[in-house]
Amino acid sequence: SSTSYPDSNGLGYYFAHSSSPGLQVQYNAVFYLLNKLEAGDEIYIWHEEKRYRYLVESKQINQPSDVSFLYENYDGEMIVLQTCWPPGTTKERLLVFARRAKK
Repeated sequence: SSTSYPDSNGLGYYFAHSSSPGLQVQYNAVFYLLNKLEAGDEIYIWHEEKRYRYLVESKQINQPSDVSFLYENYDGEMIVLQTCWPPGTTKERLLVFARRAKK
């Protein structure tokens, strides 16, 4: 199964590495501050030269083997940003869910 692109219903899934702050440049840890996002924070995604705005709804920490969120039905347009948790480990996964903001 695949995930959704911006401007279509369903879940768009994005994963990037995390790392401790001292290693962020060396290991290209794009999501090393993902845990700082809170409900209501804005996330922007650019796709095909268009900017899409999302608002954070929730966060959760899962086991690496738990990918059940990929198979749930989502109303409207959602994204999930995922990274390893705690930063620099592979112990768990941090998920940040956000919904496409109304214009």
